[in-house]
Amino acid sequence: MSISYKSPHAPWQDWDRRFKDLHSDEIIPLKSTATLEAAAKQPQFLQNSLESERMRGWLKKGIQSWYRHYYRLIAGLDFSIGKVCDLLKKYGVKDNTAIIFISDNGHFMGEHGFGGKWLLYEESIRIPCFIYDPRLPKEKRGKVSSELVLNIDMYRTIAELAGVKVNSEIQGKSLVPLLANPNMKFREGSFFEHHFTLRAPNIIAQSEGYRNSDWKYIRYTEQDPIVEELYDMRQDILEEHNLSVSPEYQQILKQLRSSWERGRREASKK
Repeated sequence: MSISYKSPHAPWQDWDRRFKDLHSDEIIPLKSTATLEAAAKQPQFLQNSLESERMRGWLKKGIQSWYRHYYRLIAGLDFSIGKVCDLLKKYGVKDNTAIIFISDNGHFMGEHGFGGKWLLYEESIRIPCFIYDPRLPKEKRGKVSSELVLNIDMYRTIAELAGVKVNSEIQGKSLVPLLANPNMKFREGSFFEHHFTLRAPNIIAQSEGYRNSDWKYIRYTEQDPIVEELYDMRQDILEEHNLSVSPEYQQILKQLRSSWERGRREASKK
């Protein structure tokens, strides 16, 4: 069974009315990159992109109201999932039902001066992923893996959990081995792309890139000359320091660019 929730998603005021007063008196902490100063550091073509100008307006006025709406949507989502779990228990299948919770994309909440979901920064490409399998022994439960997994892994994961064989051409990898051993080496890295685009005045910049456990490479494919970004994900998870122009990182840049090219070729064959 698949349940697809609208929340958390615009319109932001569309939360369950039972949560109308939730967080009303709270100041919700923002990331250090959700500032006008961070927005001003972006290249002009990104400052001119969809949601950037609007988000700079929100940052000037204050975005606490927007954050409260967002958290109310999440609370409603959590409440609904709880009701589903109650039904599984009611009908006697809770102990034999695996539950996977995952999202389709992340969302900027002012970080780097952006709203929306169209760029390859962590806030956009990272998503929650929880797998609950009550059949696992107790010592295997509650584990966390830092390995790089993708939403295309879900098909094979569900199939293996259900004991179903799948065609060898299906993309992705089953996450079931990670449930048994969260520390196992799972994926070297991954190619990313975002090619949906809009033209002026609602510009979305097309981009591609490559991410592994230590580094991220971003390439804006429509810019002339090409614009590149390189981030050390071990030291700079907020992606504040673009190292692509630093002489001492040119060898790493070359390696990541090569990984991007290889990933692009492989993706084009699918």
